[in-house]
Amino acid sequence: MRTRVTLIFVLCLVSWVVMGQPGDPGGGGNPTIPISGLEFLLGGGILLGVKKIMDTMRPKRGDK
Repeated sequence: MRTRVTLIFVLCLVSWVVMGQPGDPGGGGNPTIPISGLEFLLGGGILLGVKKIMDTMRPKRGDK
């Protein structure tokens, strides 16, 4: 199960990285990538989901 979560996380991260747009091939201009509030919300939701999944997989202190 842990491998599946890691795989999903890596695939989400890779898809997020490849959305970046390259700069001008001539080397001029400003090649920055704008990040709007939507990307921050999406990233926060992903992190919260991963945390909840990890919390459900962690054994409780009373269980053996």
